[in-house]
Amino acid sequence: METERLKLLPPSMEYQPLMLEAILESQDELGVYLSWVPYALTETESIENTKQAISNFENFEGELRYSIIDKSTDRFLGTIGLIIRDKTVPYFEIGYWLRSSSVGYGFISEAVKAVETYAFKELKANSDTYVTPITLLMFI
Repeated sequence: METERLKLLPPSMEYQPLMLEAILESQDELGVYLSWVPYALTETESIENTKQAISNFENFEGELRYSIIDKSTDRFLGTIGLIIRDKTVPYFEIGYWLRSSSVGYGFISEAVKAVETYAFKELKANSDTYVTPITLLMFI
């Protein structure tokens, strides 16, 4: 997926080191809201997490996580994901995090709009049960 300023890419080992860098940069802020942060601070944990995210994406399970990449700089900004709550409805939630140095530029609002459009148009999310963004509202 792409927006005016962003590329939203499926999880990949290519971006794993950049994701770890962003988490380390932002661990104090992210750790307040996200319980997984203390368990994602080493290369080994990051690699395992990325492998799981790739498997989830390929098998349409758990969470469809996308890397948020700035088109103009190719900088890794954070992640956004569709958390699968019920495939039969279909029903999803959106979760996201953004590196601290990129907060305040509207990147999350732009990414949420793209993911929401994808969920409704491509995945046929049910508009009566679809839950809009739930995570890190302070980072919009």
